[in-house]
Amino acid sequence: IDLSGAAPSVRMVRAPRGRWDPRERMRFEGDDAERDEHLERLLTSIFGALAGPARAEHPDYQDLGTPLEIVMEFEPEDIGRGTGTGRGLPSTFAAQDLLSSVASETERTTDVLLDVPWSSEQSIEYVLPPGARILRAPRALDVASEDLEYARTVGEPDVDPGGRVRVRIVERIAFRTHRVPVERYAAFRELARQIDDAQRETLDYELCCG
Repeated sequence: IDLSGAAPSVRMVRAPRGRWDPRERMRFEGDDAERDEHLERLLTSIFGALAGPARAEHPDYQDLGTPLEIVMEFEPEDIGRGTGTGRGLPSTFAAQDLLSSVASETERTTDVLLDVPWSSEQSIEYVLPPGARILRAPRALDVASEDLEYARTVGEPDVDPGGRVRVRIVERIAFRTHRVPVERYAAFRELARQIDDAQRETLDYELCCG
């Protein structure tokens, strides 16, 4: 996500695996108009309004022997929010909101039935303007239970040859089981709370006047 220019620009790569592979192939099959419509719907659901049409490198969706990888480039109208003299950037674009879904109840008298076990990994590299100073970074975190695990790493700011400041955030979440027994629900819900709190954290920065 490049924020070093006059307007934000994003290059996003999606590489679904397992059962998500055929689902994604089905969504993008069709003519160019149908693909463009799905692409815009997908990106606006993640990033909000776009400043212009998105572009995508579409692979051969019929080639089932090659792992699916879709490369998209686009310009969102905005990324993050203002924080006084600086800006706060999301630490994730795949927030789970677990306390509003699978862990919404304070107590359970029956097991929680989940989908099949699955995992997802997301890597974000922010490219900030020269002179950007990090005010606050998301915490690194590594937590797990019998049913759920979450890990996040946050790289140290790195200045590239052009003076731009790069920060990488990598997170992984995995549901280990398809059923959470009543006796494990309290631990499951506490871990869900930690994950929700972590995913609300932001990368805050300001531009230094030098």
